[in-house]
Amino acid sequence: YSFAFCYRLFSVDFNDSSKKELTMFDSSITYDSFDTDTLGTHEIVIKYKDFKKTISYNVKLIYLTLDYNGYSLDGEKSTRIVAEKNVVSLANIVPNASQDGYKFVGWFYDKKLTKRVNFTIENELTISDDTTIYAGYDVDYTKDFQYEIIDGEAVLKKFIKVDYEDCNTIFIPKTVDLYPVTKIDDNFAYEEEDIWGGFSKYYNITAIEFDKDSTVKFIGKRAFQNL
Repeated sequence: YSFAFCYRLFSVDFNDSSKKELTMFDSSITYDSFDTDTLGTHEIVIKYKDFKKTISYNVKLIYLTLDYNGYSLDGEKSTRIVAEKNVVSLANIVPNASQDGYKFVGWFYDKKLTKRVNFTIENELTISDDTTIYAGYDVDYTKDFQYEIIDGEAVLKKFIKVDYEDCNTIFIPKTVDLYPVTKIDDNFAYEEEDIWGGFSKYYNITAIEFDKDSTVKFIGKRAFQNL
């Protein structure tokens, strides 16, 4: 019979064309311990009944490259980090684009920012080979809207622009934090008049403008009633 090995799964092909798959936890399999701490090429001898096979494997450093995608962190355009035991923590790694009115909104696997990195453990990324990820940025709307990200979509909750007195138009963007804006919530730009009959703080706004590629599909009750 012949013998093949793939990530601790063994396939045994017998002369009668039958086949059997075994894991390394099967009692009929014996093997040396793996050395995954020392860099370089290693060998391990695996035995099954009266048959044995020597397998070579390579231990190397795996790197995660952070591409800051046009901006920098500590003067560097990118950073290369060793993935200790295949894991890299990205906590506190936040490139700054505030000088241009943008903010960092997450990491992506592609430079076009279509495949967002989703962490299984907060701020920890597990990789199995050398990997590059790219910083994503979007216009900083935190002074314009209260918003919430739900199931990968942005919901605009409240218009809160600080300098609303000098604002004649509410602009509804295509994305917030690079998530598509699909919903404008109830009472987005609405408030009850005060008991003295005063003007709404939105009295100066005369227009609403949507991004030409807007993906908004829901506008709540009284979202723009004060306008």
